Amino acid sequence: MSAGLNALVDFRFYPVGKFSATSTCPGAGNDKGCEMDMLEACVVQHTCPYGSGPCEVGAQLSLINWLACFEGGSHAAGVAAARSCAATAGLASMSAALACYADGAQKQAAFAAVEAAAVATGEQPYTCFPWVAVNGTVVSDPKVDSCLAKGFDLEKAICGAIEGPKPAACM
Repeated sequence: MSAGLNALVDFRFYPVGKFSATSTCPGAGNDKGCEMDMLEACVVQHTCPYGSGPCEVGAQLSLINWLACFEGGSHAAGVAAARSCAATAGLASMSAALACYADGAQKQAAFAAVEAAAVATGEQPYTCFPWVAVNGTVVSDPKVDSCLAKGFDLEKAICGAIEGPKPAACM
C-alpha cells in the first residue's frame, strides 16, 4: 500500500480461522493448530495492538507490507519466512513478536485477544478469508476460493470509498 493512502486507513488484521465465539483451527496442513495464525497474532499485538486506538502510520505500513509478503506466499515456510518478510518490510517489532510466539502463555493470550477483537467487530460469521471491509462495506466474495476476485485492488477499493476530493495517492 502506498504511504499516502496508508495514512488514511485504520487497518485491522484478525488472523483467526472461521469462528463464532472461538476459532476453528485446522488439524493438519500448513497452519495445523493455527500456529501461523498465533504467530501473526503476536505480530499484531506487538505492532498495532487491538484497543490501543489507531496504529502509528509507519508501524501500520510495515505490518501491511509484512502481511503482503508472509500471507502472499511465504506463510507455509513458517518462522524463517516471517523473519525474512520482517526484514523486507522493516517490521521493527519482530523480535518482540517472536518472543511472544516462543512463550506458550503469551502466544495464547495474543491469540485470545485477536479472537475477542474479531468477535467484537460484530461482523461475523466470516465465510471466507481474507474478509475485507472498506468503510463497513464487505468487498470479499465468498464464492471465490481466495475470497477476493482475481485482480482485486485494495487501493482502488479504498479510493472508491472516499467521499469528496480524492487524495493524491488515489490519482
